[in-house]
Amino acid sequence: MSDFTIYNSLDRIKSEGDIFKPVLGKGINLAKVIKQFNNQ
Repeated sequence: MSDFTIYNSLDRIKSEGDIFKPVLGKGINLAKVIKQFNNQ
């Protein structure tokens, strides 16, 4: 972990890809969620 810093973060993302993609999937439509929340 000490090898990862804000200064080398872009290089790491380029080499490793988005490590959160498998966890988060395609994400959510925040505007749709807010609209549904306001209609309750």
